[in-house]
Amino acid sequence: MNAMDPTTLVWLGPALVFVIALVFSMLRLGGAMLYVPVFKWLELPLKTVAIPLGLLLNGATSLSAFLRYWREGLVDFRDALPAPMLTARACLRVVGEKHVCISWSGYER
Repeated sequence: MNAMDPTTLVWLGPALVFVIALVFSMLRLGGAMLYVPVFKWLELPLKTVAIPLGLLLNGATSLSAFLRYWREGLVDFRDALPAPMLTARACLRVVGEKHVCISWSGYER
């Protein structure tokens, strides 16, 4: 496989990430499902760079959307907080020395 021109990487990578972030934030989705393949196409190491960077960008997109909705008064904390708290409680149960996360289907990891 031929190596990609460094100039292409410098301009094409950020442009693709920006477009993906723009579109997926409007759809209220993350974008990591497209970031990772794009980073792999740009020949970045999958496990050490592409996946962590995709998750980081996904979190940054979600945080920026949350802050905007919060400033506009569209976040209802009273109704939204019980779900993550119940999920965290279910995931942090300790059985012996093994951490167990029980999904709603009853599958244990």
